[in-house]
Amino acid sequence: MRRRLDRRWGSRAARLVALAHNGAEARERARVSRRLRLRLGAPVEVEVTDNTYTMISFTRRRGGYGVRLHHMFLGAPDDILERLAAYVRGHDRQASAVLDDYIHEHRRLIRHVSPVKRQERLELSTRGRVHDLAKLLGRASFQYRRMFGLEARDVAIAWAPAPKVRLPRRSIKLGSYSADTQIIRIHPALDQPAVPAYFVEWIVFHELLHHRFRADLKARNGRIHTPHFCRLEQQYPFYFPAMAWERQNLDLLLWWFPGEGVKLKAG
Repeated sequence: MRRRLDRRWGSRAARLVALAHNGAEARERARVSRRLRLRLGAPVEVEVTDNTYTMISFTRRRGGYGVRLHHMFLGAPDDILERLAAYVRGHDRQASAVLDDYIHEHRRLIRHVSPVKRQERLELSTRGRVHDLAKLLGRASFQYRRMFGLEARDVAIAWAPAPKVRLPRRSIKLGSYSADTQIIRIHPALDQPAVPAYFVEWIVFHELLHHRFRADLKARNGRIHTPHFCRLEQQYPFYFPAMAWERQNLDLLLWWFPGEGVKLKAG
């Protein structure tokens, strides 16, 4: 069933591209709006975008909805619009999975923007009160180069915004890597005097490994922390000391409160 759906969606690609050139975009937008209105039982205002990251967004307005859709949804079949309505109505998980598949099948219609251009649009802060992420990225990149014989080109790093959570946390995500922007973000809980530099450096190196295997992040159902990934991570000089420190000091990170660490600065 999935292969049949994929072929059908793929056959519409030419139509999607042609819509902007034959004056049909307004009619298609009206069609999508009507279909969503029927399924949601409320007025729907559809705005078509050429976004490079967010394909679907919506707001609930008084008496209706405002829906912003990438132009790949112009010409979408009725069953996809039905799933879209279910997603807008209540973040339906099954609908979300089908929409993810649809977006993946039409990803060639998403305008390409280089990671460097994406980075230029963002304000990235590397210097905290305790740790300078630019320096730690340099050290981790040296190990990356030694291990792979490659430069970690066009990778940027920044402190992540402090998330709003209730204490105590049950878990904490210390680092993240975006394959689209090639930006590593580090949790501000690590910008404390009690957190050793080698621990933060290990987190940065972990995210650099994601950069090395970024094709896996972009693949559908791709594995992330493969056995090979874990073996490479264990070759990092501070891997075992960092793991030991984390086990002994996890509560320090789980109980961190915004304002105890990063004071954002330019750079």
